[in-house]
Amino acid sequence: MKTFRAHGGRRAILTNVHTDIHTEIHTNVSGGSPSSGHAGTISLLCTPAEARERLQRIEAIGFDDVMLVCQDRSEQNLGNVRELVP
Repeated sequence: MKTFRAHGGRRAILTNVHTDIHTEIHTNVSGGSPSSGHAGTISLLCTPAEARERLQRIEAIGFDDVMLVCQDRSEQNLGNVRELVP
């Protein structure tokens, strides 16, 4: 982020953050947390509390905006996502 800003970068946008907010932690078949299987992948496939914490870390890194990808477009999930924004 320092390099980006040093070269005149103004708005840092993190894109394609897969998002599925649930009140319970879901596990995959092996019993672990859900993940895409790629090291360094950022997602919001988690509880609302964990999503807020992750978004705070993203903001602390220096990102100005986050673009979310929501496969679950149910009213409940989109409402959960909306509640993440103050």
